[in-house]
Amino acid sequence: MWEVYYMRKKISIAILLCLLMITVTGCGTKKDNVLSTSEVKIESLKKYENSKLADNKAYDILKKLPGELYIDKVQRVKDSNDIEVEYAIRANDKDEYANFWENPQNVLQKNSAILFTLIDDLDNISFKVGDIDKKSYNYSRTYIESVLGQYMDKMLEDEETWNKFNELKVMVAK
Repeated sequence: MWEVYYMRKKISIAILLCLLMITVTGCGTKKDNVLSTSEVKIESLKKYENSKLADNKAYDILKKLPGELYIDKVQRVKDSNDIEVEYAIRANDKDEYANFWENPQNVLQKNSAILFTLIDDLDNISFKVGDIDKKSYNYSRTYIESVLGQYMDKMLEDEETWNKFNELKVMVAK
């Protein structure tokens, strides 16, 4: 009878140790940064269509877009339809951060086009990329629609338009 008791106790301890090892291993897993809009799935964005600034969905949307690991703060500018997004370096990834932000305009212009497509009443976005060039990148809905409007209308509706949008480099208004 005691043998059964000790055997159950050993099995219980073994199971607890296995669970502890799985938990510790899972916590140490580093999440990969989304590096390009081509890694973003259209389906993950569709639920945000026709959002309003009052819904506070800008942060949720940005967490699915390139640069999501570096988001430090997203806030609505008081008494306006504008938002400010701040990116900051995280501990131990200074080189990775610098490499990612080599061409910030390409990332931020596409991110702003997606935000303007999904959030109906958003007028302006200011992106601040800290620790690299300490520069702000400002985009208005009017500007982004003038350079990317042909993609914004259909980017979430068909895969072909989404793929063409992803292949674009920084655009300049005409």
